[in-house]
Amino acid sequence: MSGLEKSRSTYGSALATLADPASTRLVLVARAQHGALAEAARTVDELAEAGVQATHLVVNGIMPSSPSPDPLADAIRDREQRALADLPLQLAGLVSDHIALRGADMVGVPAIRALLSEETTASGTPTAITEAAPMLPGLEVLVDELAGLDHGLVMCMGKGGVGKTTIATAIALHLVGPGKDVNLTTTDPAAHLDASLATDRLRVSSIDPQRVTADYRARVMASKGATLDDVGRAALAEDLRSPCTEEVAVFQAFSRLSPRPGAGSWSWTPHRPGTPCC
Repeated sequence: MSGLEKSRSTYGSALATLADPASTRLVLVARAQHGALAEAARTVDELAEAGVQATHLVVNGIMPSSPSPDPLADAIRDREQRALADLPLQLAGLVSDHIALRGADMVGVPAIRALLSEETTASGTPTAITEAAPMLPGLEVLVDELAGLDHGLVMCMGKGGVGKTTIATAIALHLVGPGKDVNLTTTDPAAHLDASLATDRLRVSSIDPQRVTADYRARVMASKGATLDDVGRAALAEDLRSPCTEEVAVFQAFSRLSPRPGAGSWSWTPHRPGTPCC
């Protein structure tokens, strides 16, 4: 915080709130393993140095105590109990809760309710933790709704391998059907948008993040840096090495491809985001 003088009061107020047990309950979560419990104890010490006191401990995923014919389960249970018996002193004084290991993924509201329920099957699996998936409209319903508009920009974003390019391509092909002009663009160097998809109404293109970022840096240095001294130019060059620079450069490249009102066209862009920036 030494370089953020204007934020010191905000930081101090936030720290005071975190350090006030009447306002903040700080709960550490760990598994019943020596390494995990030791890490939780180290966290207690580091928080205490900042004036923040941990108050609660949740030990999650403990092997149920019911006897089992499985020697591996018995060995894991014994190891966990030894770890809990040898609890670090920093954790011994905390209010603690133990949550048993469940035999199903804790996903969805019914599963979360069953997580803290005593009603389990003999195998330790929560009962009734599934519910019927809601009936949602298909992709074509969304595209038909969008097709009623004159123009637009849709960005398919997410981590690698989640299907951005597949979804963007499916939307673009479906939108061409009603006679819309579509520009299908990607920034992902691993994407394989087949040029054979291109038609009179569907344009396939790509943006090279490294190239547009290099062009953006050069443009800023040539304009904003022209009036700076050597120290200022060095500081500007360092700032332009931030991951945020790629985001700015890529979005500027997208903006040049985006349709304008009255253009009667759409842009569909699967994008591989980098570090978020403000």
